[in-house]
Amino acid sequence: MPNTGVVISDRYLEHDTGPHHPERPDRIRAINQRLEEVGRCTRVGIIEPRMVDLSLVEQIHAKEYIDEIRYACENDVPFIDTPECPLCGVSFEIACLSAGGVIEAVEAVMAGRVQNAFCAVRPPGHHAEHATAMGFCYFNNIAIAAQYLRNRRGINRVAILDWDVHHGNGTQHSLNRDPNVW
Repeated sequence: MPNTGVVISDRYLEHDTGPHHPERPDRIRAINQRLEEVGRCTRVGIIEPRMVDLSLVEQIHAKEYIDEIRYACENDVPFIDTPECPLCGVSFEIACLSAGGVIEAVEAVMAGRVQNAFCAVRPPGHHAEHATAMGFCYFNNIAIAAQYLRNRRGINRVAILDWDVHHGNGTQHSLNRDPNVW
């Protein structure tokens, strides 16, 4: 059993943010290339993402907001809420796959298949608020996973450590009133 699981998928490359956007497919390509160089199959376990159950997303995000993103993608709307959150036709689907990948990582750890996991997913999530996309984020993947642990796995307390250079405002906004999430 590998110690570390990695959620990664070529599907994450399909979310097209444009050639000059800072959050672009090259992030995943670089991670995947490095994993190949170090022999990912022998050192880490690959965790295949799956689509998130939208009822989990609705525990963190307003249904109207979720529907707005889906509608925007189906109708070629160029961005949601702010130009820093560009959309393409598959952005909704890939955002669901991103959140689902984080859930799969949680499940792999909980089932003892890996001791820890790294989620090389996109779009990212920690800036997404209840009904607002921002900071390249559409669904708050980690907040969704925390709710999943609490509601579906019976975990009483969850700690989230976010060491991104920017404040994880969406995660705080989603969970700051819950005394059992730190």
